[in-house]
Amino acid sequence: MNNFFVAFSDLTEEKIFTSANIDIPCIDMEIDGDDGLILEEDKIIRFLTLLKIDVSAQTETSIPGILKLTVRDSETVTFMPTAVQEPAAPRERVAISAPNGFLNEYWEQQLQVLKNRLSQYYPHTIVIHEAVDDEDRDIRPVDDELHLVIGAGITASVIDGRVSYRPGGQVIGFRKISDDFTFSEYDRLINDIHLYLPVVMAATAEEGENLMARQGVKMEIVAPCGYYNNGWQDLFINLSDWLRTNVTGVKRIKLYERYCASEGLPTRAQTDDELHIIVGRELNLSEDQGNNIGYLANGRVVNIFGLNDTPDDFDLAFCVDLLEHYIPIALGQAPAGLRPQDVFFITPNNWVGQMKLERVEALIRQIILPAVNKNIKLFVPHGSNHPLPANDDFNILIWSSLNGSKKNAMTAARMWGYGVGCTDPGFLPSDLADFVITDETNDDNPIAEIIGNNLYIFHDICHEDYHDDYNIFRKILEKALKFLQLPEEEQKK
Repeated sequence: MNNFFVAFSDLTEEKIFTSANIDIPCIDMEIDGDDGLILEEDKIIRFLTLLKIDVSAQTETSIPGILKLTVRDSETVTFMPTAVQEPAAPRERVAISAPNGFLNEYWEQQLQVLKNRLSQYYPHTIVIHEAVDDEDRDIRPVDDELHLVIGAGITASVIDGRVSYRPGGQVIGFRKISDDFTFSEYDRLINDIHLYLPVVMAATAEEGENLMARQGVKMEIVAPCGYYNNGWQDLFINLSDWLRTNVTGVKRIKLYERYCASEGLPTRAQTDDELHIIVGRELNLSEDQGNNIGYLANGRVVNIFGLNDTPDDFDLAFCVDLLEHYIPIALGQAPAGLRPQDVFFITPNNWVGQMKLERVEALIRQIILPAVNKNIKLFVPHGSNHPLPANDDFNILIWSSLNGSKKNAMTAARMWGYGVGCTDPGFLPSDLADFVITDETNDDNPIAEIIGNNLYIFHDICHEDYHDDYNIFRKILEKALKFLQLPEEEQKK
């Protein structure tokens, strides 16, 4: 919509139209008690130029966008050449971008309300993007724009698992909004916008972090490449909730997602009131500690790795258990005694198979190492009988048996409901078994046996790198753990 201007002139209305000899719409209007001639903004310059009239005075009126122009008759024209160009149409200050249409009426209603509310509160030029899916958006703002991605994330820093932003990038994403876009979700969104817009408008990442610190934001998830999958996202959101509630003595906690990369890890927190925690799948740390944990005393850094491709509740409990023990150490407090994870090692012997050894070791360390409380050696006889190893360690032998014969039939295609990567014939239990692990979901099919400090697994579960094979290995270890934790008399029974 064009603005209008008021032109005051000693010329009579007839003389104006006669001398101009043009057809420009105009109306009479009273402005602040005075009569005046009202012209559209994009016509006023052309009008005055044709009349050869100079503007001698200009004052604002009580009506926004309306000016009083006092003019006088003149023989010369003093307008600059750029002044005769018609101005571009004004753009909408707060706009909605939904190129594929709104997801549903709930989203349309809430985003329209949000648009009106932002128009009242903020002077910025804002674009609201409807983005229900979690795909990263390639948005390139100009200097005076701010982009809000509603329903999806921006792969950079993530705050409280809900808000993601590129520091200083003028783009911010708001996650965890359902298809129904409830009123409570809208209220939370408004609160997040008020809290984090100053952060995303900061000139530098450091300035943004300082703003968050002053606003009392304790927990930040840093996922530079985005979450690997929904399982990792859920794990980190749950971990952030636990850390925010249970960790005291620090003002800032940064939780890093590092799925399989060890480059660029922070080695030390920047200030005395920070704590850095890195969780990943394959972090190659020093062998001085257990294979899935590392910490820097007084460095306020804790590293955990060896998790699955799709973490579950077991991995959450595992991380919490480690953090309860190692956060005090990282903060410079005396450790509450060493644990098996700290002092015992897992040693592979001629590892054969595509299954990732790091993840196998992590499962062993998580599940069974605390129960056996000694070093563990890992053998893969690869389909051959193997005598009892002559050592004082706990031994795990995959695809082998002490002296049992191989089955004539192929291995079952599924164990405990999980698909088996390799179905080559396995082994039968020996006569010396202290305990036989069976698949109760498949006619108690024998899977493994325990003889003293030795766990023989009858099937080739390490031949392929299949997700289900790790679940089968986990199940075997969990069943072995139940037996090993029994009192000796109960074991004999």
